[in-house]
Amino acid sequence: MLPEEMQISKFVVEHPFAWEGKEGCILFHTLNRGLKLVDAEVWRGLRAGRVEESHRGLGEELFRDHFLVSRDLDESRVLATWRSGRYFDTRHLAFKVKLTEDCNLDCDFCIQEGIKRPVSMSELVARQSVRFIQERISEARAESAGLVFTGGEPLLNRKALKVFEGVRHFCAGLGVMLDMSVVTNGTLLNRAAARELRDLGISTVRVSLFGPREVHDRHRPFKNGSGSFRSIEENLQEVSDILRFRIACQYDETREDYRSFPELFLRFRELGLDRVVEDMEFAPLVPGEHDFDRRKALCGSFSRPEVFFFLEEEARVRGLKRLSEFPINECMANYRGRYVIDTDGSLLSCPAFSAAVHGKWVYGNVFSGVDFVRESQIMAPPQTDSCMDCSLAPLCDGGCRQQSLVKGGGFYGIDCHREYLMAILLKHLELRVAGFLQENREVTEVPRAA
Repeated sequence: MLPEEMQISKFVVEHPFAWEGKEGCILFHTLNRGLKLVDAEVWRGLRAGRVEESHRGLGEELFRDHFLVSRDLDESRVLATWRSGRYFDTRHLAFKVKLTEDCNLDCDFCIQEGIKRPVSMSELVARQSVRFIQERISEARAESAGLVFTGGEPLLNRKALKVFEGVRHFCAGLGVMLDMSVVTNGTLLNRAAARELRDLGISTVRVSLFGPREVHDRHRPFKNGSGSFRSIEENLQEVSDILRFRIACQYDETREDYRSFPELFLRFRELGLDRVVEDMEFAPLVPGEHDFDRRKALCGSFSRPEVFFFLEEEARVRGLKRLSEFPINECMANYRGRYVIDTDGSLLSCPAFSAAVHGKWVYGNVFSGVDFVRESQIMAPPQTDSCMDCSLAPLCDGGCRQQSLVKGGGFYGIDCHREYLMAILLKHLELRVAGFLQENREVTEVPRAA
């Protein structure tokens, strides 16, 4: 039954979409991830509260799926309850382990500039980190866990990395699904390292690049100034029979270098690497906390979604990019089930932090465990009223806490990129619906995202 007074949910994003000469409207519910395509004229009537008898079934369906809601529904309370459930969910745990703060490259955009040091995790701390991870998984009765190794350059500390093999065996014994990965610059990814990663349980490695050779070498040289691209390219070829890759490309929105990135995509195909690249990720640069030595004149911003669209499409048409899920921003600092373990075993609220510099946001360590009082003061701060009323609130945690800090808004400030996120979402909806309609005729509901 439809209520006498109803309105569109504040979590619904509407987007015009024409197909086969028909004027339609894509409806996406950002909280429950429902996605529908409806006739535009019919939707305008329902939206205005005019429910013709021939459209009552559709109206009841949209009301049942919360696209339309009763006017007296407190959706702010719905959002707050939903957020709380996610923030404190420990069924799906995630761990980022910083194996070292050292790196063998001298990138001119490093977000950890001024923070990184030649310090690495000891085997003692690594073993205790394994115990800590196992305890968290066991106590939470977790269904799944993610374990990501980062740095600096994590492959500079392969001794500590090997210790974490115990996590795989532990999870296998409990029937817990474990996803392990490593984020590397690729310069040390030789066959010996690749075999160790495979034996550890890692099959896909995230490798960072900055476009084709000329652009990459300009921004990501070795410490002696020589280019690193050729070394990475050779390594990817050498280990392509052992591992698969996700390629992470950053770019500067204020420069035109991104237009040469298709050269990289063509190079992958030329070398046969397109067979082992599972996906490509693109992200504009963001400013670091200590951006003072600017030889580093690169700019960090989120103002040109058209650059992102260009890169995604160029990679997709060459078979290097798959259509991802809906864009979501999730800040690790907000979630009780997500842990960042620093080189000394400290538990940090943000992977871009270092315990030596950001002691204020340390809330325990792998030896003594979580300091619940400190954790309660750091995680899941209340969102502002403007965020609570934003249609994209369920897709966004108010931005990145670290970026809010960098920009002077404090760790609990809002780093809003609503227009950018909306543009990315609408483009994604168009691609998703168009692809679905090519395979299915006379269907008006697209399966919701996982």
